[in-house]
Amino acid sequence: MERGDKSGQFYLVGAIILIAFIIGFATISNYSKKMGGTKIIELGEELKVEGARVLDYNIINDEDKIEDFTITFSEYAGEDVEIYYIFGKESGLELYNGTGFMSPLGSVDGKIQATIEGVGYDFDLKSGENFYFVILQEIEGEYYIVTN
Repeated sequence: MERGDKSGQFYLVGAIILIAFIIGFATISNYSKKMGGTKIIELGEELKVEGARVLDYNIINDEDKIEDFTITFSEYAGEDVEIYYIFGKESGLELYNGTGFMSPLGSVDGKIQATIEGVGYDFDLKSGENFYFVILQEIEGEYYIVTN
């Protein structure tokens, strides 16, 4: 075989390596984008636990620390995350955001109906104390939402 006959193999191997690099970068790029909403998922898990603790504290100590909690937790979550909280009993439900009390809410047929940022959310109304939340985060024009 002459040396010129193997030049095709060199270009073939080079093309395969180049394609592998391109596919590798595309996979890493897509993987990075998929991981964008994890912050609010973790915040949702924390909020489930902390919200229950605040309700317990209010009942045990006969105090109302809900507004303080909503402001403090929203500051902890960061400015790029919006959180809406629903607290209350069957007799009265209230909607809070990161700055405190927003408005009273009603219930229809055992469901709490809240409109947040133009989107309607329904939650089942339970007997006793109720705690629900909606966490919103916009990342590169896409909205990520977590509720309980």
